[in-house]
Parts: sequence; structure tokens; C-alpha cells
Amino acid sequence: MSAEVAKEHVETVSAASHAYVVEVGGKLDGQNTIASQPVAGRNTMERPLFEPNVEVRIENLGDTTVENVRLTANGRGNRRSLDAIVSEAFRRYAGKETGLADREKALAIWRLVRDAFYHFNAPELWFEDGTVKSDLYDAIHLLNSYENSGCSCTAIAVARLWEHAGLKTRVWNFATVHWISEVWYDGAWHMLDADMRVFYLQRDNKTIASVEDCIRDRDLIRRTHHYGPFAKTDPKDDAAHGSWYQDKNTGTPYEVASCEPNILSLRPGEAVVYRWDNIGKFHDNGRHVPTRPKFANGKIIYRLPRPLMHEKHTWDSHIIPVTSPWCIVGGRFTGKLVSAGKGGLLRVDISFDRKDWRCLWDSQQDKDPNIAVSLDDAIATKRTNAKYQYWLKVQILKLVSKPEDYRLDDVCIETDVEMNVHASPSLTLGKNQIAYADDTQGPRRVRITHVWRESSENTPPSTPTDGRHADGVLSWRGATDADGDEIVDHWVEVRGDADLRWPLACDLERVTGSGDPRWQAPPGWLNPGETYFWHVRAKDKRGAWSD
Repeated sequence: MSAEVAKEHVETVSAASHAYVVEVGGKLDGQNTIASQPVAGRNTMERPLFEPNVEVRIENLGDTTVENVRLTANGRGNRRSLDAIVSEAFRRYAGKETGLADREKALAIWRLVRDAFYHFNAPELWFEDGTVKSDLYDAIHLLNSYENSGCSCTAIAVARLWEHAGLKTRVWNFATVHWISEVWYDGAWHMLDADMRVFYLQRDNKTIASVEDCIRDRDLIRRTHHYGPFAKTDPKDDAAHGSWYQDKNTGTPYEVASCEPNILSLRPGEAVVYRWDNIGKFHDNGRHVPTRPKFANGKIIYRLPRPLMHEKHTWDSHIIPVTSPWCIVGGRFTGKLVSAGKGGLLRVDISFDRKDWRCLWDSQQDKDPNIAVSLDDAIATKRTNAKYQYWLKVQILKLVSKPEDYRLDDVCIETDVEMNVHASPSLTLGKNQIAYADDTQGPRRVRITHVWRESSENTPPSTPTDGRHADGVLSWRGATDADGDEIVDHWVEVRGDADLRWPLACDLERVTGSGDPRWQAPPGWLNPGETYFWHVRAKDKRGAWSD
């Protein structure tokens, strides 16, 4: 889909909290143009056909470091602490942060994790001292940097968030075939699988089953649709999952991540850039090629506000730390070397522990005074733990003249990071409530720039109306489309609550794959005499969904 010229909104911040509104026009955004792509097996990956967000840049223009910078759009975009993640889940799916029943807490957290990931290209896991390790076992890292994940990662993340919300949990591992998480509420265990986007109901069609319930009655698994509403129907594959559920939890040990808050602080001259596109840099285990995972590449840019080395300096080395809340996947060091003396050796090294240093550039091998050094080769992104910090050392190793004869101007360090766009301050159609906050004690001068696109190329269809229910057949008045586009698909949700907040059964949230304004609910899921509530969205031929 084409878009109009990018638009921009600039805000200057001088207080610890700052709120403003950004209004997005047009008719399309990332929510009403969602499209599904098959990946591994029946797994699907959803992405928008039109993404209005281009970038958000937060710059420190002041003279002191701005501590713990946060920015949210409509209450979303800050997932850098367990508190923030749990609060967003409650607001987004329960509509409130307090007064929730344990069941509501469990479902809200499960839905947030389920909606943030798809199963494919899972980054590397490895054994060390008898324990499975990965930065993806840290729920904060997982939710901030990655949109692709594996079953163990999502199971452990969901369990960690449940625990933080005060719920009792346990994680099952069936002989390394599959990992799942359970939560305790209403006096029993309940299994919610964020990786396969599934849970199983007991025979009452209301109560979410436990693993042990499924082991006793594997038909609970066999009758259930897996992998979410966009996945194709495959009863044979659904039935096969029943074989995974064994009487014994193999209990593979895994490293319990600390889940420390990921702090973003900006030094004078430093900026963070949220992006919604990518330049092809991501952390991965190298499997499942050629399908590339869905991700965004943002940047942390540090422009030193003064020369790193000049005539008043007499030291022979300088170390610059770089820390990121997101997985680091590349970067670039630039500067201009001015030497008044003859000869000598200036070198730029990188380290990830301040012990082992690797040379990136030296002035004897590269005589060009305009330094431009890629960090990509030094920052490993395959089959290794992800990096969230590094140090650059600029040093004089050999002198023919005095140290003060060297000057290094225009130093800039660009760090490429991998972002999960679900954890970014994304704009949507209409008025967006933006909230900035930091923990700086003292004055600050921060500039925030939003850049986005607007498109009116396609008008979404109207929401289907006049729904009726008879013998499991849902029918509705066909949606109309202002552009005259054909209606080609519908998204049906059947719920047990009038607010339509809580999923009832995985088989009762489906994309029909048809423009026909009717849908036959799968047999056996609707109880006689019960009242159900349902909602339908329509999609036109060019990919726009109704509300």
C-alpha cells in the first residue's frame, strides 16, 4: 500500500513528566491492515500491510545525563521492567490495573505474551554447567527485543510474569519436545500455552484444563484448534499434539533470569531512535533460512559534545561505555583524527567485559584521518548470548610526538539494536496520548520527534451488524465498503462475557477465510441454554479490516 508524505511532530521536554497528543489522520494503520504469513508448519506470523510509524527520536540536548527515560503511546511502549509489563497487560486486556481476579490476571498476561510473538527462528539456547541458558529466558529482554521465539522462552516468560503478579506457577517440559506453563487460580492448575497460542477446556466448556487433566483425557487436546485464529484447520495435526502429554515432567533445568529493569539513560549528546523497519540485523541461531524473522532495527546514537582528545588533554587512553535495553546487533564508530606531530599510533578497541580487547582500527594501517569503523563483525549475533553492553577504548600506543598533539573530533558511536515493535510507542489512527517520564534529579532538556505516514488509499469496510445465533450458525448483515472493494474474509470472536475481554475457547476465535457473512461454530463448544457474545470484523480485498 502506498502512503502520503511523512508527517512530523516535535516536542521539547523540561520536566520529569510530560504529556501531549499526536493525531494521526488517514484511514489505515498497523491495526486495521494486519496480514498473516505462514512460517513453520501451521505457525503464522502477523504483520501490517501498512505501518504508519517511521521513527521516534528522543534526544538529550542538555548538559547532564537524563536517567531512566520512558515513552508510551496510549499506555503502551514501556516494557523495560516487570512492573511495567504486568501493568500494561492488566490495562490493555482487563481495562484496569487493580481489583482483578487471579483468573483475569493470568489471562491478561498470557494474552500479552501470546500477541507479542510467533514461533519461528528461535534464537540460540545452550547448556552450560547442566543448565539451559539464554537471554530469552529473561522476560524483559524477550519482550523488548524479540518477536520470534520458542516454546521454552515463552513458557518461562509467562511464568515469570505470573509470579511477579503474585500467582503460583510451574513449567513443564515434555522430553524437550515442548515446554508449557501452568498457573494456579480458583483452587486448581490451568495450562496456558503462549507459544502455540492455545489452551484446552474441560468438558464443561468453561474451565481451562491443567496438564494433568489433559494427560487423563487427551481428547481435550485432540478436539482443540492450535496456533491461533489465522492458522489453517488441521484436525489430524491437532490430534497429534496429544502424544506430547506424558505422565512425567522431565523438568530440564534452566537458568532463572533476574529480570532486572532495563534502564535507558541518555548522556549529553545521546539519542535513542525507535524504528519500525529494519536493516537486516538480528540475533538468531541461523536456522529456518531463508525466512527472516520479523523485527525492527532501532539505534542508540552518541555524539560526544566535545572533542574526545584535544590540546588540553595529556592522557593516553579513553574508555567509552555503551549500554542498551535492547539486544545489540551492530554499530559504527566515526571521528576525525587531527595530528600535529609526526607518526605515532592511535587505536580503537572494543570489549564486552573490559578484560579482552579487540582492535577495530589503528592509524598505521589506515592513514585516512576520517575514521569510519563498523562494529558489526565484532558483535556476534549468531549462536551466542546476545550483547547488551560494550566498551570502546581510544588509546595512543606509540608516540613520536606529545599526546597533546593529537585531537579526535566529531566522535559519534551508532549502536544498532533489535526491537520488538510491540514494545515501542506506536501511533495508531486518531488522537494518541503520549506520556514521557524520566528519573532525573535536576534540570533536563529533551527533544522528542515523531515521524509517521498517513494513507487514505483504502477505506476499511464497515463493521458487520445484526448478528443472530441459531444452532451454532452465526450470521450477520454483510459489511459494506466505501471503495466498493469485495469483502473476502471475516474474523469471528465468541466470548462468554459481554465486554468481549476474555477468550472462551481457541476454536471460537477464528479467521473464516471467506467473504460469506455466516460462520458455523465447530460442534461441541457451545452449551445449550448459555448466553454468548460475539463480534465480527470484515476484511476487504486490499487487506483493510473493519473495527
